[in-house]
Amino acid sequence: MSADNFRDVVRQQGYASPSPGGPVAGNGNDALLRAVTAVRTAQDYVTLPGYRALLPQVPSATVREYRDERGFWADALGAGRPGQRLVAGDQVTLKAFRLSTWVPRVPGLYWKAESRQLRSAAQGERLAPGAGLGIYTPVGKTLLVMGGVGNVRLLPAGSGRVICASSSGFYWQGVPVLVQDDAWRAYGDVPAGLECDLTGVWTPMPREHAQALGGDAGIPRYCLVVNRRQDIAPLKDAWPGSSAAWTLFEYRDADSRSRYDFVYCTWEVKRGSPLRRPAEEDAHNTDEASEFLLEYMRQFHGEAMTDFDEETPHFNAYLPVNELMNRQVDPARLAAFVERIKKRTLSPEAVRYEELPKLLLRHFDAEELRLLALDHLGLDLPRLIGPTAGLVDQVDALVDYCEQNDRLEDLVAGVVQERPQARGELAAI
Repeated sequence: MSADNFRDVVRQQGYASPSPGGPVAGNGNDALLRAVTAVRTAQDYVTLPGYRALLPQVPSATVREYRDERGFWADALGAGRPGQRLVAGDQVTLKAFRLSTWVPRVPGLYWKAESRQLRSAAQGERLAPGAGLGIYTPVGKTLLVMGGVGNVRLLPAGSGRVICASSSGFYWQGVPVLVQDDAWRAYGDVPAGLECDLTGVWTPMPREHAQALGGDAGIPRYCLVVNRRQDIAPLKDAWPGSSAAWTLFEYRDADSRSRYDFVYCTWEVKRGSPLRRPAEEDAHNTDEASEFLLEYMRQFHGEAMTDFDEETPHFNAYLPVNELMNRQVDPARLAAFVERIKKRTLSPEAVRYEELPKLLLRHFDAEELRLLALDHLGLDLPRLIGPTAGLVDQVDALVDYCEQNDRLEDLVAGVVQERPQARGELAAI
């Protein structure tokens, strides 16, 4: 679709204004969901350097084998076979997976049950329903990226590189793999789409990377580490696969309030090198995808907050991924990036914080509340209130803790992510 046609469709559907006033504001439910997504994204984004500081693990004697990414992530997320959750040190063999430099934005997010619900909800959010144009509204784009769509490309560091292994070829669904040492020296220049058997050790990020900025939302901040030549066994060339460019962007609504939304664009990865440099045609497809993102943001007078490519930055982003990864950005700026989005989007004007206790009692039992506190706040709730406390006392203790420690926004973000159907109870319309 040409840029002119895109502008026509956007304006006809009422999602953007030709004037500097910006797009029409959505309803309160959508605005709250989008605000929570922005906060979560900022927290996820600033943890990316953790994949370069994985904790060494002694491999266990057992090797777990997987032939598809769905089965792998079921065990990694603890949603698969009883007693089969992956733990640090487990050896994992991926059978007939293909390789790419394009790593999921948040590995594993696509496979959460809540993510599937969000992707399903996005299907009704198109700029021109029934017209076959296939362009989602900002709400639709946000739902899909929040549901796990999106990739990043990170440069080599030291003696290795973080890549993706995928059984499907849709790289936002795949497994993060750190190829290093002898494996990197032997296979650092294999062609894109190479299908192989791969064995690695399931290895966690340091805690300060994984949880310091808001917990891990129930997704393990781990990576398969492959460091021996014999742990990669090439099989054949395969269809290279598909990747998704994305960015979080900021704009003003008709009432001059700050809004944050996603835009993304998928493209077919071409032949090239997944571990070193892309082929020229792959770079061309990436440029076309980023041009779509830029044009989409222009319709909303928006500013890119993030980038998806450390090797070739595509936007003048507020926090470029290459600066993030090479440590040019100090921790205070990273915290300020998260706080900027959190305070602008989850203000008392947007959220009915007084409804939190009642909502928690209606939608969470004691175990679910414990997991909510642990996953989104890094808080051990039984230690805070005692293991025998009733649900009402647990809710009171959790809300009091968040009030005293300036974490109410994080609690709201967790509630909306885990119970998106309940967001209408919190949205200040």
